[in-house]
Amino acid sequence: MPMITPPKDWSGLTDGGYLSCLTACSSVPPERWKHFTRKAHPCVLGALNILQRQCFIRNEPQLSLQKEVWDLGFGVGSLPPRERMEKPVDQEFKEKGLGPTAYWSAHYAWKADRRLNSARTKFIHAQVGWSRLEGWEDLYFVWFMDYRGRMYQRGSHINYLGGEVFRTQLDFAQ
Repeated sequence: MPMITPPKDWSGLTDGGYLSCLTACSSVPPERWKHFTRKAHPCVLGALNILQRQCFIRNEPQLSLQKEVWDLGFGVGSLPPRERMEKPVDQEFKEKGLGPTAYWSAHYAWKADRRLNSARTKFIHAQVGWSRLEGWEDLYFVWFMDYRGRMYQRGSHINYLGGEVFRTQLDFAQ
């Protein structure tokens, strides 16, 4: 989840983030860190600190639009419709006199709709996250990096590095 207070600056590999839930800067075990960072520049921790000092606010017009579209049952962009498609039954297509092409077309549309279930779940989790953050204005994210030096922020489903649905829910405070 995003946090409501700025995170503690990274000054080493294991002493940054938030005081209540310290997270390591890197996912590499400390004994292997020297091998991976022998060519790393010392400014990497400074870059993490700059990134996690960025304050975000909720994009209320976008959040209300997405919730309204979701409640109406429509899908827009990568936000799928709320209701799932029913599985087509071959016997019903035969009774209506429709050929196998119509059944298989409906079947593949149903399979494509099933693949959107994870997007539906993520959107529901993001809505729960926003309800928990109700009343808070400023949001901050903790950043960490992997053994290759790639940096990522942690923010659950409220995440500006996620899909377009979730990127549009946040704005920069400045």
